[in-house]
Amino acid sequence: MNQPKKPLIKITQSGKYQLKLIAPKLEKIKKYPDFVSAPIWFVDAEGNNLTRWYGTKYPASLGTLIGKFTGKFMPAIKETATAEQLLAYIEQGNMCIAEIDVEYIPPKAGSAYPSFKFKSITPIIGNGNAGTGGQSPDDDAPAAPASNEPLPF
Repeated sequence: MNQPKKPLIKITQSGKYQLKLIAPKLEKIKKYPDFVSAPIWFVDAEGNNLTRWYGTKYPASLGTLIGKFTGKFMPAIKETATAEQLLAYIEQGNMCIAEIDVEYIPPKAGSAYPSFKFKSITPIIGNGNAGTGGQSPDDDAPAAPASNEPLPF
């Protein structure tokens, strides 16, 4: 018998949360003249959740986020990436779980939305961290050597 789902609750206080990264649907990605941006949803087992926007305008922050969730190095996505390439890049971290020290910043005057700062991200390996990591969708570079192979330097 199915257990009832826990209600979703927006995070309203700072603290450590074990959050799962959920990739957006393609239609949720916004296209601007010189970059694309997507909402990434984070949720824990108790229903605590938040949404943060990431895009190709600041590719290093997205690469760091996906890399932290997968536990693997992620090269930055190209700033000229399309919505489809951005989605494929984000999906490498889809359903991965990490412990995040979240700082909740209340909405500023005139805004209805709070901000969130991630102070630290620690991957929880073995709890759904099945992202492929290591390669951007359009990268032709060879994969990193396996742990038992000698390094080339």
